[in-house]
Amino acid sequence: MRLKQDADELELIVNHSHYPVTFSGDVPNFLTKWLVRSVSDPGEDSLTLASPILLEHEVSFASQQQRENSWRYYKSADGRENLLESMFQIDEDKRIYCLCSIYSPVEQEVFIFTRSSLPVTVWLNGHLINHSTFQYHVKPFQIIARLKQGVNTILLERAVNDETRSLPEGEYGFTISYKPVSLLLEMDREQLVFTPAKLEEMKSLYYVLPDRPFCTDKRVSCLILPYDLQNSESERLKLEVRNRQGVIWHSSDVYMGTPVSIDLSQAASGVVELIVSAGESSTEEALSTAYIFIGDYEDERERLLEGLAACGMGSDQLELYRYMLSLAMNDKGLNHGKVELHYDRIYYHLLREYEDAVSKLEAGADVDAGKFSPRGIKTALSTSSIDGAKLAYTVFLPRNYKREEAFPLVFCMPFGTMVNTVPEGTDEMYHNRFEDVIWACMYARGGYNKDYINEMDIMRFIEEIIEDYGVDRDRVYLMGVCSGALRIFGLATRFPGKFAAVMNIVGTFRADINNPDYSILENLGTTPVYQLLNIEDDIFNTTRILQSSAYMPRVRNVLYNYFSHKEAVEVFQSREVLRLMQQHIRDRNPREIVFHMHEPIYNTSYWLRIEAVADVCQRTIVRAAVQPGEIVVDTDQARSIRLLIDRNAMDLGINTVLRVNGEEASLQLHDYSLIRIQLAAGGGKMSFTVEQLSQVPYELMREKLEPDQSAMGIKAVYADKCTVIVPEPDPNKKRYIRTMTHLLQQPLRERARNYKYMLQHRLDEQVGALENSHIVYYHDAEFDSCEALPFDTGSLQLKLSPNKLVFQGRSYQGEYVALIRTTSYLNPRRYLLLVIVNGSVAEQQLLDLFNSYDSNPMFYCSAILWNEGQFHYFNHERVHAHANANGYE
Repeated sequence: MRLKQDADELELIVNHSHYPVTFSGDVPNFLTKWLVRSVSDPGEDSLTLASPILLEHEVSFASQQQRENSWRYYKSADGRENLLESMFQIDEDKRIYCLCSIYSPVEQEVFIFTRSSLPVTVWLNGHLINHSTFQYHVKPFQIIARLKQGVNTILLERAVNDETRSLPEGEYGFTISYKPVSLLLEMDREQLVFTPAKLEEMKSLYYVLPDRPFCTDKRVSCLILPYDLQNSESERLKLEVRNRQGVIWHSSDVYMGTPVSIDLSQAASGVVELIVSAGESSTEEALSTAYIFIGDYEDERERLLEGLAACGMGSDQLELYRYMLSLAMNDKGLNHGKVELHYDRIYYHLLREYEDAVSKLEAGADVDAGKFSPRGIKTALSTSSIDGAKLAYTVFLPRNYKREEAFPLVFCMPFGTMVNTVPEGTDEMYHNRFEDVIWACMYARGGYNKDYINEMDIMRFIEEIIEDYGVDRDRVYLMGVCSGALRIFGLATRFPGKFAAVMNIVGTFRADINNPDYSILENLGTTPVYQLLNIEDDIFNTTRILQSSAYMPRVRNVLYNYFSHKEAVEVFQSREVLRLMQQHIRDRNPREIVFHMHEPIYNTSYWLRIEAVADVCQRTIVRAAVQPGEIVVDTDQARSIRLLIDRNAMDLGINTVLRVNGEEASLQLHDYSLIRIQLAAGGGKMSFTVEQLSQVPYELMREKLEPDQSAMGIKAVYADKCTVIVPEPDPNKKRYIRTMTHLLQQPLRERARNYKYMLQHRLDEQVGALENSHIVYYHDAEFDSCEALPFDTGSLQLKLSPNKLVFQGRSYQGEYVALIRTTSYLNPRRYLLLVIVNGSVAEQQLLDLFNSYDSNPMFYCSAILWNEGQFHYFNHERVHAHANANGYE
């Protein structure tokens, strides 16, 4: 790596170019037009970038070597991301260079943001401003630099070798942009994202860049680069290397932009922290740090895990450490739904987990879970019972955390893509640049917002965090970033009244593309919603987001320009944004509720709950209000409603009027009351009961954080471990059975990201495993009657033959489909779903039905039948007819 390039040589190259590679320093720009060339294995001292510039007509006639070694013109196809490798043959090792210029009429500060999935090195006017290695990569890099008056050159270098070729081609792109600081300060009138305070803080922050995270030989080279390049290159800094116990293994003066070699051969093997400060000595609160491991990590890791097991650590905690510590042994992992190169945050995280494991071993695996270092990070791991996928969330504790003080919680979903290596946070979180809030981060399993299975996991995790860390339940906030916003809007609209505020950062609420229905956003009620949006976003359509916000009762949109989506993801997560949310405390008892119940498992809004409806396949709306001396409820098809009333908090007297759909009754309230309202079908008379509650059961009922599992119907079968049993098919139906089996194994949409259930061809295979599993059993009635089923169906009142099905006293002639959920014959705590089909037309109906699994409300019933062009669905004793299988989004 060259610390400096010949600035005069670079300026001369761009001066000679007739290609348009000059940008204006007065306005924000993405650098997307370059002169590009490659150099094969140059020596650092002999490298010169001077070379002929090929004209357009010369490129076609030049040899491959001439094209590679001469300057050519490159322009990004999408106007933001650069894919230089498309211009070169990458089967040979080389370095690719790209060069452009920025003309600034005055000397001025600019904010430069670089995001690259592979390491890059960047020079501004020949001075190094950005550097990473394949072993220790910094993916988002943000700095403040000063443009001189006149022409400024930007040179970027990228290596092509076996390491970079090991990643998918989709990871080769990079973006680099700049924006005048004065313009950003003027634009951010809300003072949320780019503030004078942020600029001031950047002056005291440094990138600490070891050349690798694992140093088996206990030697490391470290480079320090500033966040603010106005800091003098001759500024002297203090670099200390210390271990967890505070033992200082190295201390020296260093200079910015000058690598220092550190010999740690006398240090004990383990994790050490590299700490940089501008003062005489670094402190425990230093914000510019990096973590590395010295010694043989693999051997030390195995000894650590063996020691933890020997001292009796529980299997769940041991599995967490085994999983987390093994991730660090690879240079790549699954992040954001695809294979990516590990980068600094991942190592910062994983090596801190190693330190935590060592602490546990020293404490005999019985350390108090509430004790953390001043910059505490804690990851919790859960294994899906469905497919063994690892589900994790990470908690970032503030510097002054004390459990007894009941801190607020921000539950952040940065992305919603896939099962990820580790749910990482931002620099703000890792370096603990916050003092009065707990952060928690989790990636959802997919970007889709109809995954009720993962939603149960998410709500369970939120409840765990609240309980484990003593969180103030009235100050739990949701933050969604990018596609993570899909999930937080799902949580906030399905569980109204559980969260104090919602923050959407460059994301969106998800609705059908062609026929969007935003009515459920009314469920947000009094919950404040903030949306930080990027006007020219390159992922989401800001116009559509603004249209959806019209349905949010309390929304504030803050719009920014000039940022790419990936840049906004990093920059918009600021402390000012946190403070904006934290000014709100949950409104526990709003005087008015508008509740759209789209799915019966999400049936609670604030103090109101819908316990039964006339037809589960029809949406239900309830409007409720508390007015002086009365409670008013209006609904279309709710048949049973529960109200939890805190009389004093709602300013109600003991004697109160209850008015439901215009019918009026008098009731007497207690301090805490449970009111159950029954509505007869066809507009019959209302009845109700009032039950007195003490405060504890009242609070338990109000704070319950989970879907109503009793209303899941057929969907309950897929909510946990499940085995699909499809007998070997008739030779003439192999193609159909293959498709049907695929749907039965993966009923959720976005199947590549979601759950795949076990498959067997016979019930007598692995019977022991089936005892602890729900069962989906496929049966073709065209060839076999009930007698062919390997279990008794008498209790279901079910009889079937090739031309007739009888179920609970009703007969269905001709072709038919039947989905019937019952108790498993192997385990009364598990379910059996019978999937029965008879006839070729019925087979297509069954395929179409399972293709609508996500959105079709019939799956919330306990039985579905199709016959003679109609679907019939059953819940307990009720039966309804439905013309087709199409559900709603």
